[in-house]
Amino acid sequence: MAAQLATSGVAFSQQVVQLKPDSSYTAEELRQIRAEEFYKLYFSMAGNIQQAYNLALGLQHFDWFPFDSFSWASRDKDGVVTSWVMAEILPPTEAIKPLATQCDKCNALATKVWLEDRSKESHTIMEEMSKLTISCRQTIRGQLAWELAEATSQTQRLKSDTQELFADTQRSLSMSTQAINKTYLEEFQDRCTEYTDLLDEAVDTLKQAKQTAYQLRCWQSAPLVTAEE
Repeated sequence: MAAQLATSGVAFSQQVVQLKPDSSYTAEELRQIRAEEFYKLYFSMAGNIQQAYNLALGLQHFDWFPFDSFSWASRDKDGVVTSWVMAEILPPTEAIKPLATQCDKCNALATKVWLEDRSKESHTIMEEMSKLTISCRQTIRGQLAWELAEATSQTQRLKSDTQELFADTQRSLSMSTQAINKTYLEEFQDRCTEYTDLLDEAVDTLKQAKQTAYQLRCWQSAPLVTAEE
């Protein structure tokens, strides 16, 4: 849904009204400028939310082959032997589901900000937005900003937990037999890096969406002089 909104925003952004600093504006020019201000922020946010959702889905289906059925034993400095089963260690699909659900919730709220009608022309959207009280608009956008902040924190916690898990697992692999160490450790480190990079990208994308949502919450159309005044 957000992907469709972001796509329609590309077409809209190609119709930007150029500002005329030393001139007045007609009512139609003013309307288009106001719409462009809002849509520039909105479509940036909607695109980031959709991207974060796609990243969450990618993490859910991350390919850990050939480690998913791998097991090994390691010996610590005191000589204690520990058995490990990789399938019990790798981040499970369930660990990412809450993030995907949260991003989906943000998508739904973004659609609510859009007044839940994507078929409206831009001027109709802006006219109906103007009918909403400032308090009502800020409540809807504020709720979205809060949910995006929660999604960001959720992803950061997940990244921290995952990095700790990866560090423990790599340490165990490094203390296993030379053959296992040589065969699996480097490849596992590479896959861990790929997984962590996806988490980093999700965090950055959600931060951008959150920042834009706060801008939208405070967005107001500053007065411009029209030719009719």
